Amino acid sequence: MVARCTSWAYVAAVLLLTGVSTAPAKYSGGSGTAADPYRIATAADLIALGETPEDYNKHFILTADIDLDPTCFAERALDEVIVARNA
Repeated sequence: MVARCTSWAYVAAVLLLTGVSTAPAKYSGGSGTAADPYRIATAADLIALGETPEDYNKHFILTADIDLDPTCFAERALDEVIVARNA
């Protein structure tokens, strides 16, 4: 039992010291700052951005070509894409 607790403590210490986060990443990475912009790489990232107005004032970088044409999907993936709602 002591060895198991010690190993978990070691893992927790390593994660804290290396800055590894167990929180899910937003979009395809980044933190939204000018030095580390959020990465938009997929249609899902772009749609998530459109649904998250609190991020509109953050920094972003497009890292891939994104085709939102619904006829390009094997199944109809979306009916409408709203990147930013009208104020």
